[in-house]
Amino acid sequence: VILMADDSPSDSYTTWPATVRYDGVFDFDGMYQAIVDHLRRHNYWLYERPYKRKPWSPTGTELILKWTAERKLDEYYHYTIEFEWHFMDFHPVEVIREGKKVTLTKAYFWVNIRGTAAADWQALETKSGNTFTKHLGKFFRKNVVDREYLYEYIYPLFDDVQELADIIKSFCNMEVTRTHKHG
Repeated sequence: VILMADDSPSDSYTTWPATVRYDGVFDFDGMYQAIVDHLRRHNYWLYERPYKRKPWSPTGTELILKWTAERKLDEYYHYTIEFEWHFMDFHPVEVIREGKKVTLTKAYFWVNIRGTAAADWQALETKSGNTFTKHLGKFFRKNVVDREYLYEYIYPLFDDVQELADIIKSFCNMEVTRTHKHG
């Protein structure tokens, strides 16, 4: 099972988190740019919240980053992807690659990526004054529309989350394999 139904006012579906853990040297700037490029290609807006930074060791720092990517699919459905990064001993290192000196990042980190598909993100059902209309709309969406949109909206969100985790893994030189793709 890849989805969890939330009990929020506007029903939503949340993917299980994709988690990547890594300890070593990697290209943080390149990884950041690849993530931003992927999100832009898929029509997401990325918001970076204030981060926490404190000394971790004599050479590096502890860094906690939280990012939110949002995408309006239509007037009824909306995607949100949350990134929660935690870096320990984050510091730059100089390495020789292909005969050139380049600055990379050394750290131990983990990142959780979780996607949410929200239905009725504008609260159109709750704005109507008629209680019968609200219940009828919710029943119709839950029993008819959601079944059709499962493959059109929710599975592609799961794929987006997995593709983002794969981008991170590829910048850490970790093996990336996809067993199947929905839809």
